[in-house]
Amino acid sequence: EAGIIGFLSWIVLLGTLIYCLYRLKNRSHDRMLIWGLAAAGLALVIHSAIDFDFSLPAVFILFWTLIGLLNGVYKSIYTESQHSTQPRYFIEYAVFIILGGTLIITGTMYLSAYQSAQQGARALQQIEMAEEGKQSDLFRTAAEEFEKAVSLDKYNAEYQAEWAHINALQYKTMAGSSVPQSALQAKAEQVRSEIEVADALKPHDLQIKRRLIESAILIGDLSSIINLAEKSVYSNPNDINAYNLYANSLWEGFQFYLARQELDNAKVYASKL
Repeated sequence: EAGIIGFLSWIVLLGTLIYCLYRLKNRSHDRMLIWGLAAAGLALVIHSAIDFDFSLPAVFILFWTLIGLLNGVYKSIYTESQHSTQPRYFIEYAVFIILGGTLIITGTMYLSAYQSAQQGARALQQIEMAEEGKQSDLFRTAAEEFEKAVSLDKYNAEYQAEWAHINALQYKTMAGSSVPQSALQAKAEQVRSEIEVADALKPHDLQIKRRLIESAILIGDLSSIINLAEKSVYSNPNDINAYNLYANSLWEGFQFYLARQELDNAKVYASKL
């Protein structure tokens, strides 16, 4: 869940733990305590490889307590006189400050992104019930908040999908006015790009797929609609809802080409359906 950096951190942690246990293997002092803690920690690690127990703080804090106890035993045996502690402590403090600062900064960014997304979502919900004069202000608020959310957390698929939908709504508004065709095409390309980004971030999420398909419908991009629906089947081959989404999209495409008398294209969609 934590990605490559998290995986490498786990490897370093476990490697350091094994190294410390190797150095402690011939120590008679507190041998039962040492190997009891090690066995308990190893059991938790093995269990977490096939289960989600480390996602529960109550279980994870037990693991870190075991590691802390082992660290205490290790430091009590290998006293400060055996090592040059000053450089090591300097490095530890530096790493702590860097990691702590990184966590604070990124945590603040993610929290701000979440709050902006919530405010944007509330503004979108209020548009339908608001008076006509206030709708444009609410839409502007929603656009600003989701743009901020995306800038703070660009790897969140939900924020990207909502941002694409807002731009698709802007495209629809522009299409009904006297906007130059070049500006209209530029907006459509922007929406397509945002759809691709959101879809790549979370390709298996059908709820996001539906939102992206709604955005593609607003800009009239049939190929994107079919492409998204087809990907939903590949990402969720055992989910009947994915096939339902794909079938409905194919039906819409079939009707679209049939109404335009493009029978060859209509037959392609009918055969897929």
